[in-house]
Amino acid sequence: MYTSKTIEEFLSFLRDSAQIYHIRRAEQEEQEKITQDILHSLELDNLNYRDTAKAATRLREARQKRRNAKDAAEELEPIEQYVINNQPEIKALERLLGDVRKVERKHENRIYIPKSQKEATHD
Repeated sequence: MYTSKTIEEFLSFLRDSAQIYHIRRAEQEEQEKITQDILHSLELDNLNYRDTAKAATRLREARQKRRNAKDAAEELEPIEQYVINNQPEIKALERLLGDVRKVERKHENRIYIPKSQKEATHD
């Protein structure tokens, strides 16, 4: 049972990593838009000292969130590229997983049928 679980976890890791990559890129883009909104507000709005300080705090938070999202996306990008470039191999791993599960089920349901009458009477 452990063999199929390992293959299954690896395939899940590949799928999850690709999805998380896209989520992180979207987060990065959203934080970039927020940054631009804040910068335009600082540039064009006549803000008092208190509002300028609040905008600076929001800007720092947006930049930190953007950095975290960008770092995560950069770490996942090679995995995303691997998934894109190796679809036939991933399909082969999925078929392999099915084959291994089939053998594991066969082993779970295995029973012994005596080959001779003599062995059958000793049970």
